[in-house]
Amino acid sequence: MSIPINITVTGNEQIKELDQLLKKLKKDGKIAFDETGKAGEKAKPKVKKFGNALKKISRVITGPLGLTAGFAGLGFAIKGAIGNMVKFQTAMAEVSTLIDTSTTDMGKLNDNIVDLSTRVPQDAVNISKGLYQTISAGITDVNDALFVTEVATKAATGGLTDTNTAVDAITTVLNAYQKSVGEANDVSDVLFQTVKDGKTRFGELAQGIGTVASSAALAGVKFRELGAAIATITKFGVNTELAVTALNRLFLQIATPTDALRKKAKDLHIEFNIAALRAKGFAGFMKDLTEKFGDNQNAIFDLGLDIRAFRALSILGGTGAKEFGKRLEAMGERAGATETAFKKMNKTTDSQFKLFKNKFNAVLINLGDVILPAVNTGLDLFLSSENINATNTMSLGMEAIATKMKNIADSAGKSREE
Repeated sequence: MSIPINITVTGNEQIKELDQLLKKLKKDGKIAFDETGKAGEKAKPKVKKFGNALKKISRVITGPLGLTAGFAGLGFAIKGAIGNMVKFQTAMAEVSTLIDTSTTDMGKLNDNIVDLSTRVPQDAVNISKGLYQTISAGITDVNDALFVTEVATKAATGGLTDTNTAVDAITTVLNAYQKSVGEANDVSDVLFQTVKDGKTRFGELAQGIGTVASSAALAGVKFRELGAAIATITKFGVNTELAVTALNRLFLQIATPTDALRKKAKDLHIEFNIAALRAKGFAGFMKDLTEKFGDNQNAIFDLGLDIRAFRALSILGGTGAKEFGKRLEAMGERAGATETAFKKMNKTTDSQFKLFKNKFNAVLINLGDVILPAVNTGLDLFLSSENINATNTMSLGMEAIATKMKNIADSAGKSREE
């Protein structure tokens, strides 16, 4: 099933019209509403056009989808505008606590996030939260943080998860392996290649990668080798959580072998230590082990590994040794894996409708930026009231806010009646 043509084409055209009208409404940064929330005489024609544009959007959405409620005129849109803007403002205010706002243009940063939400089916609020997490992970340069967040939004779309989960996975690997921000795409590509070659989902892999990333990096295991190992182990029926735990234990036992393990390895003429792993690389280390084991089916058992480390080694150095080699080769073709997954998922009906909704919400966020000052006037009245009676104070304050909202909706929505 595809999105109706009047949603994807006509709807987007109407959104563009809304956006253009709103920019005119906000020209020179001056609001079209006075302190009572009513439109001034000069502003009324512009507000009327804006109301008509919203009415067209209502028809576009309610027609093909048969939504009886739809957008009940501009009054509903204003309510939605405030809700979206408040959530977005809050999320971006949280971001501002992590950066130097004296050198960062928050208005431009807000615009960047909203613009990104019109290109990927992840809403502006969630992208903002993803940006917060990216900066929290230590990527403090705003432009770098935006880059990583955008990579994460595409990964989230292609991997059917949320932006925060994707950000967490990518930044965890960047930090564990001390990779540069510019390698974020490659990190994401390795994750997607792992999903493609193994029996796991992006969300599961993203949530589990932190269990093993640091120990793998410390042991000298390349990230692509780690991805190939996870793909191989999951392909042999081990779930993602157990697979990363098994690999973590294997790396730790190689790095800190017991005296008994050292003796067994020596008896088998095996170099089972961190120096050998780092010198040969994980692929070379496992190849050497496999050759030494040969036809000795009991060799892996004889090492005396704990059950979790044994689970990983028994596959990578035993029954799945050849498969591991194939997965390592496949990692050489990982470039563009994220973009491929993103493009496929971005064409779905669900993603297209989310994009349509995000574009409309982008206009509402900007509209909220216009009308929130009027609403804040009502809030100020409520908060600054010196009325001793608390009940009356609340009543007066909320009445002022409600009146202001009604005035804005009435003055901008008269076009529906004319």
